[in-house]
Amino acid sequence: MSLETIVSKLRRHALFSRFDRVRLEVIAFSAEALSFAPGATVCEAGTPADGALLVLEGEAVMFLEERGERRALRLDSGDLIGETALIEPRSWEATTRAVTALQAVRLRRDTFHRLISEFPEMGQLVTAHMTDRLDELQDDLWRLKARLGSAKPVTRASRAAAKEQGEGSGPDDED
Repeated sequence: MSLETIVSKLRRHALFSRFDRVRLEVIAFSAEALSFAPGATVCEAGTPADGALLVLEGEAVMFLEERGERRALRLDSGDLIGETALIEPRSWEATTRAVTALQAVRLRRDTFHRLISEFPEMGQLVTAHMTDRLDELQDDLWRLKARLGSAKPVTRASRAAAKEQGEGSGPDDED
């Protein structure tokens, strides 16, 4: 795969969308190309993940275990597997198998950390992305709590307004 292809796939992913082209090229250049035959295991649940995998071409299926039930999630070009393993040591949370011939790149955690130490602005962008993800998760939790009938619907804007007025702003705060 070309450097341009990898850069364009990285740019479409939220984690990398704020990076400038030069930083994306550095990440793409440091990525390890991988190929998988149809039916091959891409990653196995419970085994150590040394980074993330970016699907460049082809299709895969990720098998998730939730409360004793197995679900399948389809992955294709541009999907990133194991995003959090770029930040800290993790195990693969799901088994992923190639459905078709699959081209991917491995983004290694040690390389990613080295880039962040050499380019601190990259670390700031990653932190901003993770903060956004946490805000989205908190919003989802508030909506779920409201749906369960234990709270009124709350948005990020209304939480911010309540915080400015000195009212509680967290899911555990009393109404």
